[in-house]
Amino acid sequence: MNAQDSTAPPAGLAAAPSNRDRLGHWGRLLLRREYIGVGVVLAIMVVYWSFTQDRFLSGQNIKNVLNTNAILFVLVAGQTVVMINKGIDLSVGSAYILVGVILAALLGSGTPEVLAIALALGLGAVLGLVNGLLIGWLKFDFFVVTLGTLALYRGVGLVYTNGQSKSVAGDAVINFIGNGTILGIPTPIVIAAAVMAVVGFVLRYTIFGRRVYLIGGNEEASRLTGIPIARTRVAVYVISGLLAGLAGIVLSGRLLASNPIGESGIELTVIAAVLLGGVSLSGGAGSLVGSIMGVLFIGVLANGLSLAGISAFWQQIVTGVILVLAVALDTVRRRIGAVKT
Repeated sequence: MNAQDSTAPPAGLAAAPSNRDRLGHWGRLLLRREYIGVGVVLAIMVVYWSFTQDRFLSGQNIKNVLNTNAILFVLVAGQTVVMINKGIDLSVGSAYILVGVILAALLGSGTPEVLAIALALGLGAVLGLVNGLLIGWLKFDFFVVTLGTLALYRGVGLVYTNGQSKSVAGDAVINFIGNGTILGIPTPIVIAAAVMAVVGFVLRYTIFGRRVYLIGGNEEASRLTGIPIARTRVAVYVISGLLAGLAGIVLSGRLLASNPIGESGIELTVIAAVLLGGVSLSGGAGSLVGSIMGVLFIGVLANGLSLAGISAFWQQIVTGVILVLAVALDTVRRRIGAVKT
């Protein structure tokens, strides 16, 4: 018996990971090349804003950053799954607005809050299903389909409401979802954290998650191995729609009203965050951890600019620049990857 054999654990028993192994795992996770760049710049921004803005590192401001971007976290979770599967869902910004409109209408008609919320989530899933069927089963181009449903869903909401918001201020559950707290933590942050945990687990530890990566990386090889490509692709768009529905419920709770006009360009912000986090436009690569870092990058930048008194109009310009840089970064990553292979 050699020295290596003598130190091996008995058959059938797995060696318990040491603290060093755990630290090594998290270190490798945080230093993954897909998002090390955005992580470094994020750290530099945090240091800069903490020295130039006294309120930046206060507990209240950190809570504000997370709470303000809770909806973005939820939308990004769904978009990450779609983009890893080599797709894009441009309709999320319109879908979550339409869900909020229908939720307000249901509550206004006397529908019990829990049932109205369940129906709103179901509507989000159905909106995603429409995209999924057109893209997964009918093989339509994902860009054309979701660009079309972006306009369709937004138009339906505007026609239905004539552009007028509807109050949901008298509904306690909706108010709690948007403005309540759980153990002192704003409910939207708790919801976003739960979504991230579930989606992260699904992508990393389930057969479905592995299929999402495999199809995004090589669709033809996935087809030859018997992976149900159409069904998986439909499922990723349903997930995106479901999470857009959840985001719409949170937004209604936060505003205590529906918002048929919506936030212009939020779908581009979602895509920018995912690209910044290292998810490739060519599919099959990236992780939810990177997307979270992308959201934090955008959120910290916007918060720092706001504390510095810079106009929100300039913040939109900065977001546009970030999107261009994120696409350029993804292109460079793919070219480097092609050279290495």
